[in-house]
Amino acid sequence: MIAVNLTAPIRLIKALLPALRRADNPKIILMGALSGLDNFSGREVANSASKFGLRGVVHALREEVRSQQIGITVINPGNIGTPEVLADLAADNLTGGEAIPLADLLKIIDCVLSLSRATCIKEIDVPAMLGDGA
Repeated sequence: MIAVNLTAPIRLIKALLPALRRADNPKIILMGALSGLDNFSGREVANSASKFGLRGVVHALREEVRSQQIGITVINPGNIGTPEVLADLAADNLTGGEAIPLADLLKIIDCVLSLSRATCIKEIDVPAMLGDGA
């Protein structure tokens, strides 16, 4: 969990930074989770720790690349309405109540990508309206 959610994004960003520095409107968008937020009541230790750490990476890296106007955002969604999540919610195998439509998450990503270099979107928390964290 730590390798996928935390170490891999660090390595990928490091590899992509030279190309991002040459881009016209460079953006980095990473997928956090509500479980990585302060005082979230989740019980998945490795996932919460890795997503909390990812937020730290984003905040530190933002300061590192700010002068180059490379946008870096972390999106912290609740349960996303993938077929697997919807099945788990229906079977009461997953907490969090309601799922966020995947199309909504894609619209948020499109919005961040469409912004100019002058705008900094640090973090976006996206709980389901009737889910945990709203």
